Amino acid sequence: MQTKVNLVIYNTGSHFSEDKYHLAIMYACLFILFAALAFVNWKKYEEDRDRFEEEDSPLWFTFTSLNMIVAHTFMKCQHNLYYSQDGIGSMLCEMFAHIMLVFSRITMITILIAFAFGW
Repeated sequence: MQTKVNLVIYNTGSHFSEDKYHLAIMYACLFILFAALAFVNWKKYEEDRDRFEEEDSPLWFTFTSLNMIVAHTFMKCQHNLYYSQDGIGSMLCEMFAHIMLVFSRITMITILIAFAFGW
């Protein structure tokens, strides 16, 4: 006779451990912070574009990088929401969040190199 036991352990009614719970709160706060920074950067970009009548501003690259960071934090929040419900999360959101973070870093490194060469 075989017995199969399926055990689900909840920590205060959720699948989150204490550190994962605080990390989820941090990602939610970072999402709000980076979204606000992206909005402020967009306003500065529009002001800069109207004043100098040029499209190729460094602010455009920082805006692109900030948008990727906002997408990263949003996808991490989405993963954490799914994780709190089923204990597994969304590996697709986790993967795309990591890809967005890597491309954001590449964009910032590229703009720093361009500044070093006198842009």
